[in-house]
Amino acid sequence: MKTEREKIKEKIKKKQRKKFRRGESWRYARLNTTWRKPRGIEQKMRIKHRGSKGGLPVSPTIGYRTPRDIRGLHPSGYEQVLVHNDSELDDLKPKKHAIMIASKVGRRKKIQLKDEIIARGFKLLNPRIAVEEEIEMEGIGGEFDLSDVDVTTGEIDDIELTEEDLDDLDFDDVDLDEDEDLDLDDIDMDEEEIESED
Repeated sequence: MKTEREKIKEKIKKKQRKKFRRGESWRYARLNTTWRKPRGIEQKMRIKHRGSKGGLPVSPTIGYRTPRDIRGLHPSGYEQVLVHNDSELDDLKPKKHAIMIASKVGRRKKIQLKDEIIARGFKLLNPRIAVEEEIEMEGIGGEFDLSDVDVTTGEIDDIELTEEDLDDLDFDDVDLDEDEDLDLDDIDMDEEEIESED
């Protein structure tokens, strides 16, 4: 037997929004297809003229409106609520509301807010946390890709350095094959070079 949530989701999926076309948009390339109300004195779509060849697209009317019980709901069947801090969660119900964290909230606060939302049992609609595309590595002047960063926590994963990453540094006794990864434990630097860099 289907639950109430599954019935609502089915109803939302079944009620697909009709796409209304702007009048004469098929005739002139400069006109976009997004709907605009026809206002011309002899505009056939305004006077609902149906004798044209192939017929004209339908215009929006009250009959196309979404049913009241699913109006404004997220496709998951929940009411979508935008949240900026913990205090906004107090009046919400996990069985009724789904949370979306506002984009203006900082990354550190997003991580804390995400943990609080999951702990309270809410559905989170935007679980990914945006991280800067390129972040400076501490101790090494190079950069690494977004794929090296865990987007849910913002922590840096273990990075495997290759020969290209170490072009600027001088090391002794390092032999790398093309298929081998570089292990930092195998690298020995001369003490004189270290002192000269300091």
